[in-house]
Amino acid sequence: MLGIKNGKVKLSKFNKNWHKRFLKEKNLLSNVLKDFNVKIEHIGSTSIIGARAKPIIDISVGLKNIDDLAKIIPLITSIGYVFRENLNKPNPYFARKYNLFHKATYHLHLESCCGKSWQRHILFRDYCNSFPEVTIKYNHLKQQLYKKYKNNRHEYQQGKEQFIDEAIEQAIKYFNETKVTNEVFSHYLLWKTKTISALR
Repeated sequence: MLGIKNGKVKLSKFNKNWHKRFLKEKNLLSNVLKDFNVKIEHIGSTSIIGARAKPIIDISVGLKNIDDLAKIIPLITSIGYVFRENLNKPNPYFARKYNLFHKATYHLHLESCCGKSWQRHILFRDYCNSFPEVTIKYNHLKQQLYKKYKNNRHEYQQGKEQFIDEAIEQAIKYFNETKVTNEVFSHYLLWKTKTISALR
């Protein structure tokens, strides 16, 4: 079942229905944003096969034209999302959708398509899905962090950052060296002209 109260930590076993829920929400978002050039992606742990995850679907809406934000925000608000501005974070526009029990069920990230934040989301997802052993290690780390910080979401999140950063470094190295051209790495190839340091 989707949903968790703000500030709480909860880990659920992988559920194949998570992607179905994403596709349903993607269709809703696509309809309200049909007049804009956007790319809607399933991100976060619920997008990683076999990963334990908080029961919330993370979605990235990548904008080709960041100037469309002012027009897009009211449309997304109209389908139940509540925005907050994280002014001190790389991605300042983040919204939640809640169920009838006031639990967050969807997290939505509005960000520049092919920008730093977007690329980190896609690289981590695709790398984990390409290498199941990375997902296994990530699951183990999250289990340890959950036992230690199940009542402290901030510390739980902080505890994952180093692993994610290192996995992204490995993803960049692997995909750059092997020149993978299949769908798994298509997002990185779109941003190939950027320096690797820009992703750090």
